[in-house]
Amino acid sequence: MKKTMAKAILPVALTIGSLGFGVAATAPAGAASKPTHTKTHTVAATTVTGKVSRVDAAKTTFWLTVGAKTYVVNYKKATFSAGSASKLVKGATVAATGRLAGKAKDVIVATSVKA
Repeated sequence: MKKTMAKAILPVALTIGSLGFGVAATAPAGAASKPTHTKTHTVAATTVTGKVSRVDAAKTTFWLTVGAKTYVVNYKKATFSAGSASKLVKGATVAATGRLAGKAKDVIVATSVKA
C-alpha cells in the first residue's frame, strides 16, 4: 500500500514542486513587470530669425543662417503664420519657431514659420 501511494503521490508532488520553483526562478518577487519610463523634461521652443541659404522642398527642409551659425529647419509639421512654403527662397528673411534637435542642437523641428 505504501509503495502504491508513493508511486502515485511522488511524481505529482515533484511536478507541482518543480512548477512552483520554475515560476519563482523566472519571475523574482518585485520584478513581475518593468516600470514604464516617462519623460519628465520639456524642451522650450526657440525662435530663430535669419536668412535662407538653401531650400530642399522635397525633404521639407531649409537651411537658415543666423550670424556664423547655420540651422537646418524641418518644416514638415509647421504652420505658416505669414507667407507659405513657396516664399522660402534663397536670401529670404525667415523666422522659425520650434524645438532644437540633433546632437549639436543645430536642427530645428519647426512648429511655426513666418516667411
